[in-house]
Amino acid sequence: MRVLIVGQTGGSSERALEAAGYSTRVIALTGAIEEELAWADVVLVLDAQGAAEAPRCIRDVVHDGPRPPAVLLLHGGTSGGRLEALTSGFDDVLTLPIDDSELCARVALFVTRHAGDRARFAEGQRLRAAHERKGDLAALVVHDMRNPLSALAGNLEMMNEALADAPADVREMLTECRELAGRSLELLSSILDVTELEEGLLRAKPVEVALEVLLTRSVRGSVAPARGRGVAIRIDSESEGLTGKLDPDLTGRVLENLVSNAVRYTPPGGEIVVGARRLEQGVMFTVANGGQRIPDEERRRIFAKYYRIEERRAGARENRGLGLYFCKLAIDAHGGTITLAERPGFPVVFEVRLPQA
Repeated sequence: MRVLIVGQTGGSSERALEAAGYSTRVIALTGAIEEELAWADVVLVLDAQGAAEAPRCIRDVVHDGPRPPAVLLLHGGTSGGRLEALTSGFDDVLTLPIDDSELCARVALFVTRHAGDRARFAEGQRLRAAHERKGDLAALVVHDMRNPLSALAGNLEMMNEALADAPADVREMLTECRELAGRSLELLSSILDVTELEEGLLRAKPVEVALEVLLTRSVRGSVAPARGRGVAIRIDSESEGLTGKLDPDLTGRVLENLVSNAVRYTPPGGEIVVGARRLEQGVMFTVANGGQRIPDEERRRIFAKYYRIEERRAGARENRGLGLYFCKLAIDAHGGTITLAERPGFPVVFEVRLPQA
């Protein structure tokens, strides 16, 4: 337990603290205080030694850890002087003369508090380091798996062309393999993008984009799976000729996620309608499907990390709970919003609103 006394001499206070088992150091209020703060558990400042200046000097010192509490030892001060000291940054003010036992008891309280602050700081450092290691591992896994998966997807595409006359069951298995490879690549991208978006490393880079072209690209990867499930995908004609300033990569990924989700949850014979329209202060994208209505209690949590629609729904086992969370992070990076709505004939409508500069 270490007490730093700022004054020409610690006097009776120093002797009382040492008798109670504390280690003490006495210094003047100079630049040397920077070297002592990391050592101290509590700083006692004599009012004759720059009472107004001490809190600022202590606050301005930067070191690896929380600063120790600063207590002013005030010689017969008034209530106004105590208030001024507290508002200037001292953690407590003690009026001298003070009983030795009370001084030691007050110091003991601050020593305990500082020990707790240090423990919380150390735990925070440990958690931050663990988080960084986790991010590095995720990036490494994504990098190492993306290349073989991309090669696998390419080979499956060539096999699909080469086996055009194969039996129906072979074609069906090949199609399923292609879809699984595609979803695996999507998942890897989502893991890396979610990590970067959470840490503010991935930012939106808006450029002028033709919205209909963006929509067309976004639904392209879902056309075959939708056809296999007997689901139709249509782009709303209102999108024709519209442009908007947005990040085409991030926004395209959001729309791809929403359309892919819609394909999984739309029953055979259903329809998915994707569109865009101009708002007074931005643009809005919509992805609507005729699947089962999402209950209100799930709507409130649907964009949470790792949240999944209840398991009884068809295709829910394919959802890893990152897709909609990624969508929200990506739209947040644009300063926009993503919400869930309903329309006649379409119980599930995702609405993405993006502001325009």
